[in-house]
Order: sequence, then C-alpha cells, then structure tokens
Amino acid sequence: MCLDFRSWCSSTKRSNVLFFTPQIALIRRWRVLGLSLVDIAQRMSISESRFYVWRKQSARIEEAISETKELRLAKLEQSAMS
Repeated sequence: MCLDFRSWCSSTKRSNVLFFTPQIALIRRWRVLGLSLVDIAQRMSISESRFYVWRKQSARIEEAISETKELRLAKLEQSAMS
C-alpha cells in the first residue's frame, strides 16, 4: 500500500506538518506488525530522510513509534517468562 506523501499531512511545508489520526494509527499498526522505519517510509512513498524529518517534527509520530517499541519489548519479556 503506497500513498502519495501529500495525502499524509495537512501541509507539505517543512515547518507546518500536521498528521491526522488515521495516518498515525496506520504508522502504529505497521510498527506493531514489525515493519522497520525504512519499510514504513517506503509504504508512505517518501524517502527515509523525509520520514526522519517528519518524525522529529511530529511528537505524534514519535509517540506512535515509541509506544509500539515498548509494546513489542513487553511482549518479548512476557513470552520469555512463559
């Protein structure tokens, strides 16, 4: 599923990138499925460097990525204890 990056945010200006909840949810879902950040950038049809810029600019993207990383680590720890 590749989408044009312009459909991902309300503005393509560097200083004003606002992401919408469905896009954040999709990024979160991709991370839960185990996709790397490079894979996510490719699915968004943007460069890896653009994704990292957006990640820096958007606390919501950073939060989605961090949340899912913590969830995956918790699941790994839980399965190791079983």
